[in-house]
Amino acid sequence: MKSMNAGTQSSRPESLSSFSNGREAPKNRQKVTPLYQVMKTDLEKAISTGEFAPGSRVPSESELIAFYNVSSTTARRCLDELEQEGMLRRVRGKGTFVSDLANLLQHVQVAVLIRDLISLSHPFIVQALQSIEKITENTKIHLNVQRMPSGNDPDATGRTLVSALRHNRIKFAFVLSNVPLPAIQSLVEAGVHCLGVNTRYEDDRIPHIAMDFELMMLKTLRSVARLGHQRIACLTQEPAMGSMGVLNSASFIPVAWQKARMEFPHLADEPQIFTLPYAADEHLPRLLEEAMRGPQPPTVFICSDELMGLEVVRHLRRLGFSVPVQVSVTSFKLLPSSELAVLEMPLVDMATTSARAMLDWVEGRRPQSRLFPPGEFLHRETLTAPNHLVRSAD
Repeated sequence: MKSMNAGTQSSRPESLSSFSNGREAPKNRQKVTPLYQVMKTDLEKAISTGEFAPGSRVPSESELIAFYNVSSTTARRCLDELEQEGMLRRVRGKGTFVSDLANLLQHVQVAVLIRDLISLSHPFIVQALQSIEKITENTKIHLNVQRMPSGNDPDATGRTLVSALRHNRIKFAFVLSNVPLPAIQSLVEAGVHCLGVNTRYEDDRIPHIAMDFELMMLKTLRSVARLGHQRIACLTQEPAMGSMGVLNSASFIPVAWQKARMEFPHLADEPQIFTLPYAADEHLPRLLEEAMRGPQPPTVFICSDELMGLEVVRHLRRLGFSVPVQVSVTSFKLLPSSELAVLEMPLVDMATTSARAMLDWVEGRRPQSRLFPPGEFLHRETLTAPNHLVRSAD
């Protein structure tokens, strides 16, 4: 296609054969797809593969008419739509050229699926995106953030996602939110390669790179049980999602609890598990008050989110409870520094590994699923032995 580059004064229609992808002559085509769309697809492919680089001149309307054997209306519609979409720009008296925006077409579009736009401010999403962007910058990958459609019908969510990703010509996706499996399966069946980032699905077609949720909970339980805690409450913002094909952190609380009881028989038969909605401001104080005023108040709260853990500390103190003298609070590390006792998690390493795995997948090497073990447990000021043991020691 060198004869079509910017600065070329003339070109012969037969030179279009390279981007027409070896199709039969136009007169022999079965008219299944509108001809303007066929022409448009051919030009988009030539742009996306770099055959027509940004700034280069594309075939004129008259050249398209001659090669495709179409009317001027059909050729004009093809060029008009590509211009409206920002792929082409027309210069009066000079011709039609590939715009700078076409650079995006020369990149592999990779979706980043998130729950909603608010989650973009969550520390985990922030760290994950920053790590992924760092690895993929200066590569042929262009990240495209996609918000999950609202609604409770996974099949409808899947159809909406398939439509959105097809519109943006996306064949790869990072999944950063726990969405019911049927919605993601719709993408897989539509040919989208999905990689779970700290998101695990019960489908071998969807590899994941995630924290080891069971070991996270078990390690935290061991840390608090060694101090003598028996009545332990677990706070989570998601219920166990096994029935929806998702292996989220809440799914592993019962399994980890039973393993911990084998090492620490003094633990209660079962943990108290409280599930809070994402907008928990009005629910959290009431839940904490009911739990602490009950017949068997917890001596420690394990929170699934460090932000939630800090809110639990704040509300307990507002309710008049001393932290950690009367009740301890712990969680999993998300923030650079806080007063909360936390379990360290290599989130940056996990996200970086996910980005590199996606680069490999784009090049044809399917990634293997991998679990990252948690780091050390940091005993900070919100965790101590239960009150009765502290008094006995005194």
